[in-house]
Amino acid sequence: MNIICSSVRPWHQVIGFVLAVIALANPAAGQTNPVQTDLALWLDATVGVTTNVSDEVTLWEDQSGNNHHATPLAGQPGGSPVLFQDPSLLNDQPHVQLHDDGMILAGTVQTSQDFTLIGVYDTNDQNNSPRILYSNFTPATAAGSVYLGAMHDGSQAPVQSYVRFTDHLNPTPPSATSLESPRDHSIVRVSWDHDPIGTGSSSVHQIAGATLNKLNHGSASAPLRDFSTTSYLGVQGSNLNEWWQGDLAELLIYDKLLTTTETAAVENYLSVKWFGREEGVWLADDSGNWDDNKWNVPHGPDSAESVAKFRGAIQAPRTVFTEQDRTLHGVEFDNNNEYVIAGNGGINLVQNGIGNDPSIIVKQGSHQFQNKVNLMSDTDVIISQDASVWFNNLLDLGGNTLDIFPEIGGGNGHALFNTAITGSGTINATGALAVGVASASIGDANLNSTNKLAFLVYPASSASLVTTGTVTLEGAIQIDLLDGATVSAPMTLIDSTIPIVFPGGDVSSLTLAGGGLAGFELSVSGDGTDLLLTSTTGTPGDFDGDGDVDGIDLLEWQVGNSPNPLSQSDLMDWENNYGTAGLAAATAAVPEPTSAALLLAGAMAGLRVRRRR
Repeated sequence: MNIICSSVRPWHQVIGFVLAVIALANPAAGQTNPVQTDLALWLDATVGVTTNVSDEVTLWEDQSGNNHHATPLAGQPGGSPVLFQDPSLLNDQPHVQLHDDGMILAGTVQTSQDFTLIGVYDTNDQNNSPRILYSNFTPATAAGSVYLGAMHDGSQAPVQSYVRFTDHLNPTPPSATSLESPRDHSIVRVSWDHDPIGTGSSSVHQIAGATLNKLNHGSASAPLRDFSTTSYLGVQGSNLNEWWQGDLAELLIYDKLLTTTETAAVENYLSVKWFGREEGVWLADDSGNWDDNKWNVPHGPDSAESVAKFRGAIQAPRTVFTEQDRTLHGVEFDNNNEYVIAGNGGINLVQNGIGNDPSIIVKQGSHQFQNKVNLMSDTDVIISQDASVWFNNLLDLGGNTLDIFPEIGGGNGHALFNTAITGSGTINATGALAVGVASASIGDANLNSTNKLAFLVYPASSASLVTTGTVTLEGAIQIDLLDGATVSAPMTLIDSTIPIVFPGGDVSSLTLAGGGLAGFELSVSGDGTDLLLTSTTGTPGDFDGDGDVDGIDLLEWQVGNSPNPLSQSDLMDWENNYGTAGLAAATAAVPEPTSAALLLAGAMAGLRVRRRR
C-alpha cells in the first residue's frame, strides 16, 4: 500500500497488483477480444507492457501470437513512451502516452489488401501539422503505404483535428465530410477494401466518444498496399517525423474486413472494457408482444443502452406490437422469417451514454416498421446481402443524418421508403435505397445516393420522390416493374425544387437498370429539377415526353423546358409536328391546322410583353 500511495508509480513493480485490484472492482476487467481470427497485431496496454523505474515503456508485447512486439526508438525528441493511469480515464486502466516519441514493431505486420484497424486513442495536439499514430511509410513506398493519424488545421480556433487514413482519405484541406479526430478517448475503426480493378475504398467510423460520431467514406484509384516495410507507432514510418501527441490504449489490426457481427462483437468488447458500457438486449418471445421482462440487466426496455434484437425465436412471420414509445440505442433483425414492428408506439433511436450513434442492422430476411421511427441522433442502417428493411409509417429524421450502408458483400440488400419522411436532415445512401409509394415526400431533407436508387412500379401506381431539398445522384437508377406493370413515359421519378446535382457531370453519368426498359432513358426537366424516365423514340417537339405534340409542349418551350431552351429550332420542331400523336396518345383528337398558328401567335405575344418589362 505504501507503493500505491507514493507519487511515483513504478509499473515494473506494481502493475500486477493494480490489475488484480481492477479485476475485483471493475466489471470491465476480464474482457477478452471475441474475434481473433486473421488478427495481425494486438497491442493492449493492460497486458504485456514492461516499464523501467521512470514508467517508460521498454517493451509492448503483441498479443496476437505473431510476435510483432513494440520497442522504443532511440534518440527521440520526447524520450520514450510512458505507461500512465488516471482514475478518471478509460475505466481507470493503463494506457501508453506517445508525445514526440515512438516505437518500432518487429517483423512485417500486415499481409492482406483488405484490412481493418480499430484503435482506442486520443489526440491533444494544438499545432498546425499532421500527426501519425501507426504507419509503415517510407519515401520509396509512399503511394502504397498504410498509416492512421490526424491532420490538424491551425486556421481554426481552437485547432481542429481530422482523421487521416492513407493518402486516399486525407482531409487537406478538411471538407464537410471529414471525420474529426477525437480529442477525448474514443474508439475509431478504419478499413480498406481493395477491389480487383485497383480501386481502394476506405472508410472511417468513430464509434465511441462524447462529441463526434459519424462516418466518412472515400474511394480512389489506388495502387496495392506495400506491406514489405517496417511498421511504427507514434511516427510517420522511417521518416521519423509527424510525431503523435496523445494516448494509445489498444490497437487491433485484422488482415480482413470484419463482418457486421464481428464488428459489433469487437466494438462491444472495447466499449465495455474501456468505457464501462454494458448493453441491454431484448429478444422476441413466442407471444409476439413487446415483452418488458425479456430485457437483460442492467438496462430496461426504454434505455439509451438497450438494443432490441429480433432473432431466431420465430419459425414464421411475426408481428410485434408496442402501444407505447420505445427508446433504444439500436434495432437488429437476424431471421429469414419476417418481423413486423407495429402498434401505436414509436421507436426513438438515441445515442448511448458514451456517444455511440444508434443503428438499425439487418443481417438476414426482409423486415418492416409499421410504426413511427424517430431519429434522435445520426443513425446508421446496415443491410446484408439479399436483406431489406421497409419503413411503412412516418420516418422523422429530426434534423439528423440517416446513413444507409451495405454489409460487406451487401449486394442487393436495400432500405425501402414506403412512407413520408419529415424532420429535415440528410439521407446518405452508399447502400441501395428503394422508393415504393407514389409521391413519397422527404420534405426538405437532402438526399445523397451513390449506389443504387430504385423505384417500384405497380400496374396502378408508380413510385416517385418529392423533395424541396438538395438531391445528389451517382451510380444506378433502377426501375422494378412489379405484378405485370409496364412503363408509360414520361414518368417523373424525382420531383425537386432545386436542380439535381450529378457529380459525374450530368444525367448521362447515371446507369439505368431493370427489365422491360428497352426504348427508355433517364433525362431531366429543362430546369434540371426533375428526374424523368422518357422514351428514346419521341417525336420532335414533344417537350413533355407524353407521346404527343400539343399546346402543353409550347408552354414547356416558353419556360425553357426544351432541348435547346427558347431556340428557334425547337420552336420549329413544335410547329412542324403540332398535332402529332404517339402511341401513348393515339386516341387523342387531332386539332385543326389553324390551332397551331393561333397558339404560336399568342405565345410570341406573351414573350414580347415579358421582354418590355
